[in-house]
Amino acid sequence: MAKTTTYLAAVAVPALALAAQAPFPSGPRPQEGTALYLSGADLSARVKKDAAARPDLSTTGIATTTDYIVLVAHRGRAAGAIAHPDAHEMHYILEGSGTLVTGGRIVRGTNGPNSATIDGGERRRVRKGDVIIIPRNTPHWYSEVDGALEYLEGRFKTPSD
Repeated sequence: MAKTTTYLAAVAVPALALAAQAPFPSGPRPQEGTALYLSGADLSARVKKDAAARPDLSTTGIATTTDYIVLVAHRGRAAGAIAHPDAHEMHYILEGSGTLVTGGRIVRGTNGPNSATIDGGERRRVRKGDVIIIPRNTPHWYSEVDGALEYLEGRFKTPSD
């Protein structure tokens, strides 16, 4: 875990330039002993292009390995609730605001995965600069999005129990 944490601090956070339910984009696979660098201008251009193609929910890959995925998620509207049994997540809000619900119980909707909601849970208003840590198995859901919301997401695999 220390290696993953160090990588996030050394690479993803300075890039501040992500899983959302959309398929993960394939990002570069960093090699041990090297650092991945992506300029803010390059990342911004990629995020804008991806968001234009999929304005409701897009993801822009930054790095992908078997241990973690780092991406920028762009949400133009709310999507269904989800929980990840094998990974912790970190969200850093880059732009916009909305309401994030965590905890509680996922209630499956009848109109596919994007209709799942959360019964109970804690509602929080999130905005630019906020950081959210979501432990594995924790239901989470951006129930409201004010215009658009973009966040850096790091998803880190956890060992099996």
